[in-house]
Amino acid sequence: DDASGSDTTCTANPCDASAAPTNGGVGDCTNSLASGSTCQPTCNSGYTVSGTSSCSAGTLTAATCSANPCDASAAPTNGGVGDCTNSLASGSTCQPTCNSGYTVSGTSSCSAGTLTAATCAANSCTASSLSTKDGSDGKFYCINGGTVGGTTGSCTCTSCTEGYGGASCETAGACSTSTDPSKNGADGSFYCINGGTVGGTAGSGSCTCTSCNSGYEGSSCQTASACTVSAVSTKDGSDGQFYCINGGT
Repeated sequence: DDASGSDTTCTANPCDASAAPTNGGVGDCTNSLASGSTCQPTCNSGYTVSGTSSCSAGTLTAATCSANPCDASAAPTNGGVGDCTNSLASGSTCQPTCNSGYTVSGTSSCSAGTLTAATCAANSCTASSLSTKDGSDGKFYCINGGTVGGTTGSCTCTSCTEGYGGASCETAGACSTSTDPSKNGADGSFYCINGGTVGGTAGSGSCTCTSCNSGYEGSSCQTASACTVSAVSTKDGSDGQFYCINGGT
């Protein structure tokens, strides 16, 4: 009792809950939240509220907004998941991997529930002398002077040495006649004169020159044979036979 004889009561103080949580909004909270009561603030996109804010005799226990994690468990195209998981904390990174022939762009990162995922970029193709190399790992079968182009999975082999063709410059073309003595067939051109017929395919040692004109021989029909006697007056030696009578030698 007080001096006048009346009963005295104590009322618990309210709380000021009008301050919005970081990365959130005030929701239904006010500047006068009664003791023993709760209110509900809100959170921005990408954040999750911890619960309600409560007041106890003037002391506010305020709800907070926590950044959402990210699901980083999907492997990049042409790669693997690496050390990434389905719950990558906001502000953290993880490292996926890439298949042979591809290069990873960096790390995957999470920011408030939004994942920025690393990717796998195809490398430039490189030449291989192995016929099994199809470019799926960035190595492509390309021979006979071919120039490799493209990127992993889309390799090309062009500008083959003369006389060769095909997707890998692997196909030798038919040999063709040349009057240049230096042509040995490596590029498909073969020295073949004096009526010789060229055969074979491109490649050193693969071309032939046969069926020389009468009076010529040799691998390119380049060698004139020794003349032989003929009683035919029209024989002038152009075919190795020469009109020679009356005991001439």
